[in-house]
Amino acid sequence: MLLKKRNTVMNLVPSVSEDGYIQHFLDSVSLLKFCQPKEGARVLDLGTGGGFPGIPLKILRPDLEVVFLDAKKRDLNLLNTSKRI
Repeated sequence: MLLKKRNTVMNLVPSVSEDGYIQHFLDSVSLLKFCQPKEGARVLDLGTGGGFPGIPLKILRPDLEVVFLDAKKRDLNLLNTSKRI
């Protein structure tokens, strides 16, 4: 898992176990229970850090245009690497 590998060096999210990453994923997509953006909607992940909730949302809803924004360039560099994989 790219995030787990990079997190040991970059500290993108608090140190967590494998179950912790799964919980981050589930927490991220839980908002879809309460909000169903229209197809093709633009969603802003403000202060994205390690890509939560933006990446899980994009995985489950590939139709969404997810915009990632973070003040730290290093965090955005990880997302650019993830995008290429």
